[in-house]
Amino acid sequence: MTKNNRRSGCPLPDIHNIKQYKLFQNQEIKLFKPLENQGHCNINYLLATADRKYLIRKFKLKNDRESEFKVQKAVHRVGVGAKPILLDSENEVMVCEFIDGVHKKRLDRVSLRKLALLIRKLHRVKIRLKAINLKKYFSF
Repeated sequence: MTKNNRRSGCPLPDIHNIKQYKLFQNQEIKLFKPLENQGHCNINYLLATADRKYLIRKFKLKNDRESEFKVQKAVHRVGVGAKPILLDSENEVMVCEFIDGVHKKRLDRVSLRKLALLIRKLHRVKIRLKAINLKKYFSF
């Protein structure tokens, strides 16, 4: 990961370092670009090969990414999230399947109902994790 991101201070993945992962070694990468809409804790990229699209997440914050990966797997199993494929904690990178979609600024009644049903489904997922020490992330 070679380039520096001026906004976050974290190194950005480059195409050559992505090829270090077995998943991409024999793949021709057709597209590798930052997504227009970014997350709070990650810099998100779309990586496309000839037959699949992936979400590459470069972490900006030092959170418990192993737990996040475990949660991502659990919610994917119930049809709520993208399938997580790879977690590289050392290089602060996670790879997931890419889900095409549209970022909405407003929700109509139908979309709001669908969102509520997804949140209900999400909250029913049972996951065993260590307790989080919130004092570690916030100053009181």
